[in-house]
Amino acid sequence: MKISFWSVGKNNEIYVKEGVEDFTRRISRYFKAEWNIIPMPKNSGILPEMELKKKEGEAIMQLLTKDDYLVALEERGKTIKFRRTC
Repeated sequence: MKISFWSVGKNNEIYVKEGVEDFTRRISRYFKAEWNIIPMPKNSGILPEMELKKKEGEAIMQLLTKDDYLVALEERGKTIKFRRTC
């Protein structure tokens, strides 16, 4: 089994890069793991929050394949349910 961690945004901050590398190294002892940073949508600074989330979701859905299993982690701990229709 291979685990792919996806994050939308940038990882320019040194503490973020170090944290991602440390976490990936630790979990790689148990599972093959990789981390992918999905770039922010264009004009993300001027988009309303809901439009930005929609565009981020569309970018993520384009990267998924039929056999993928998606688990979304929300920053405030809200439960999110997904159903892939295609």
